[in-house]
Amino acid sequence: VRPVYSPRSTFGVDSPFIGGEGTLNLGAQMQYQRDPLRLIEFDEVTGAVVKHRLVTQLGASYAVSDRVSLRGSIPFAYHWGSDEENLAGDGFGLGDLSAGLRYQFFEGSGFTLAAHGDLTLNTGTRNRYMGEIQPRVFFGLLAAGEVGPVLVMSNLGVQTRSGLDTNYDFALVGWIVEAG
Repeated sequence: VRPVYSPRSTFGVDSPFIGGEGTLNLGAQMQYQRDPLRLIEFDEVTGAVVKHRLVTQLGASYAVSDRVSLRGSIPFAYHWGSDEENLAGDGFGLGDLSAGLRYQFFEGSGFTLAAHGDLTLNTGTRNRYMGEIQPRVFFGLLAAGEVGPVLVMSNLGVQTRSGLDTNYDFALVGWIVEAG
């Protein structure tokens, strides 16, 4: 689940709300993952490189105006129980730091729209599989509609990453489209 620290957001779904100049939002999110990194040889799973992962993310957003907020996130993780001794990444480490901004460009008649842009830096502990080699950029649109007590939020975004040569017969490249 992607951590978000904006006003009125819910787990993994960012909100277009800024909250007014001077609004500060702080948060922490914990997430457990089972087998997030497995070794596959000849189309068969041979074991978990990372068997258990517990991630804690600390984050904040701050509204510098009624329409613009800045945000950041610091992830920490602990891995344990690897099945692959030669590749094991067990232990504690820092994940990739991220920073971004949101710009609310429309608010009225129960409908709010915003855009966001985020940069994730390659600061993670790579020998523990807690970071990527290159920075990543994530941008998208955020929307919310309110009718009485009902609030519906949605976000749609694209995450880009540089190509990565794996020294095998494939490369990791890409664009990831996210929706919530």
